[in-house]
Amino acid sequence: MSRLRPHVKLTLRIYAERDADLYRWLQGLEDLPYGRKAQVVKEVLRRGLAQAGASGGGGAAVDAEAVQRAVTAALNDVLTDFRRIVEAAVATALTEVQVTVAARPDREEDTEEDVQDLLEVWDGNTMG
Repeated sequence: MSRLRPHVKLTLRIYAERDADLYRWLQGLEDLPYGRKAQVVKEVLRRGLAQAGASGGGGAAVDAEAVQRAVTAALNDVLTDFRRIVEAAVATALTEVQVTVAARPDREEDTEEDVQDLLEVWDGNTMG
């Protein structure tokens, strides 16, 4: 069983450009009396946790189903875009393909069934 420490020190680096909103907000707290800035930051953290639906363990509760829905929607968007790209590439490739049908010299004659078989194979490769 771990023993609780009397306090936890939190050190953050706030960068003027990357964290401009936080930087401006913290700059506004500079003139507060000693200890008041820490109280204000703690209040803001508590409000943020409360709005996020904080769990008893101190971390924000995560709605796993909402995360799953968001991930699924994003993947569906990517797959839809990918399918469009592949379909366009295949359509372009098919317009550039030239098919020549010629009788094979080793065969005496092509039957209608042979031609039908070839067409079914061609349809299976282009439709599916």
